Amino acid sequence: MTRGRPMHEDRSDLIRRMKDRFRGTFVHRAYRSMGTLAERVRRGRQAVRGLLLSHPLSLFGWHPSYYYPRLLAIFLTTRCNLRCFICRREGFKGEDLDFGQLEKLSRAIRHARTIDLTGWGECLMYPRFSDVVRYIGALNPRPDILQITTNGTLLSSEVGELLRGHLGKMVISLNAATADTYDRDMKGGRFGKTIGNIRSFLSALDAGERGRVSLYFVAHTANYLEIPEYVRLAASLGLGQVTVGQYLVSTEEHRSFSLLEVKDAYNAVVDESELLARELGVGFSARRFFSEQARERGAWLCGDPVNACFIGVEGDVGPCCFAGSYRIGNVYEEGFESVWFGPAYRKLRRHRHLDACRRCTPFIPFDDPRAHLTEYLKERETSAGGADDPGGKP
Repeated sequence: MTRGRPMHEDRSDLIRRMKDRFRGTFVHRAYRSMGTLAERVRRGRQAVRGLLLSHPLSLFGWHPSYYYPRLLAIFLTTRCNLRCFICRREGFKGEDLDFGQLEKLSRAIRHARTIDLTGWGECLMYPRFSDVVRYIGALNPRPDILQITTNGTLLSSEVGELLRGHLGKMVISLNAATADTYDRDMKGGRFGKTIGNIRSFLSALDAGERGRVSLYFVAHTANYLEIPEYVRLAASLGLGQVTVGQYLVSTEEHRSFSLLEVKDAYNAVVDESELLARELGVGFSARRFFSEQARERGAWLCGDPVNACFIGVEGDVGPCCFAGSYRIGNVYEEGFESVWFGPAYRKLRRHRHLDACRRCTPFIPFDDPRAHLTEYLKERETSAGGADDPGGKP
């Protein structure tokens, strides 16, 4: 290392040189060609599903399995045992799903490829979590049906035993690599105890299922320097993937926590973390500043309107995680098929008419300030500016 220069600067230069050497070679062109072909196939399938769902056919109320959402997100609770400033929870009351309502989703559960139980709370706090897992398993025996995001505090070997044979993906969001930062940001948790619980949980899984568990890091100005250590933490736990996501500002007083304030320094830390992850055999994913271009018709790249359905505790349906306050209907009151195959969903699939679609965080450049705000804050700013409603029911 050059004397007097931070390690992350040397590693950043090394990564850039490696990328420059690789760029333009036959291997690079072949790799990009395969990626482009795979993306075209995916978009083609998505277009076919969109066309079919724009004019859904049924026989006496029966719809083919292909017409149902591939991803079904069922929110079990809005309660959480932590109070983290990064989480937009103002106005939220602790509510649990009425277990009896699950029967109204039985056909959708049978046809889903993935069922996400995360919602807007800590799903492991739901009193009948084990009953939900067994109910879903009885209707849909796919071995990788469940997808869960958790803060990790309630994991245990018992939870691991319960999920064996059902777990498709688990994301553990700790957002810190040291006890001091964790105790500051994840109020109500204890870092050492949480890490111990994660180890206990992993011990109950087989090697294949452990490979489906990853760590997530919500990065902001007060914690991003810990990303390299977070990679080391993942390696020490035997986990093979770390994903970094930017903190989405939800209130005006938190704008100083946005990564927009530390663009160059954040990029350097990400470069260092990527190289470290490669050395440790850990997958690593993070967006960077100054590297993304605006994508024409970005909203049309999104597959959620044709592939996914997000159902709140009380049955209100949102089209994705980034749609803000927009809701399409209530499946517990109107019936699942009435909402999923209904006119509001069909309009969204045909036109992607919501403001939330046009300024969606995953589909606008990382340098765009809007990529660092929650849709709820965007809505408030739009409303204050006298613009049209960001997407009420059509």
